[in-house]
Amino acid sequence: MKPATLSSAGQSSTLPTVTLTVYSHRGTWTDAEAEAVSLGGHLVTINDVAEETWVWDTFSQFGGVDRTIWIGMTDAASEGDWVWISGEPVTFTYWAQVTNEPNNCGGNENYGHIFPPWEYRAPFWNDILNSGEGGCGGGFAINGLVEMLTPPVGGIAELPNVSDSSAPNYIALAAVATVALLALTATAWYARRRWRR
Repeated sequence: MKPATLSSAGQSSTLPTVTLTVYSHRGTWTDAEAEAVSLGGHLVTINDVAEETWVWDTFSQFGGVDRTIWIGMTDAASEGDWVWISGEPVTFTYWAQVTNEPNNCGGNENYGHIFPPWEYRAPFWNDILNSGEGGCGGGFAINGLVEMLTPPVGGIAELPNVSDSSAPNYIALAAVATVALLALTATAWYARRRWRR
């Protein structure tokens, strides 16, 4: 993720503009990533605990619905070599240690997601099949979290109607970086640094 400060529901983060892609049916990781690319981004990359916390707080119950979230983490190219689909370096992971994730249960769990709020391993990550099914059983209807540096072409208004349950639905969040907020953050940091000297 490229540094930019944004605000959503009183939260701030170093994430760029982020759009939550909500599927009315079980969407695969590869479908969610293809949709992310068509919108000009990728599935979200999470670089530190602050970003993880912001993503969780902002999106895990977005719209009043518990959500399981696809993230851009995959080891499909090389088993055990987890990478961000965006190409950014892996500097942080948040795997659920209680079940030794990523555990590649069943031998083909190559895609990362964040457990939903009702799951005892939340807000940690899990590896799962492309379909959202667990390699050893179970599964989730998983929503793709798309990370974009700019809004979709034509703006958010051109996203499909969210009431159309026969196709993927898209909910764009008001999570927009502003120069004023960046300047305020930088000024506050500089003032604190000078004060400590």
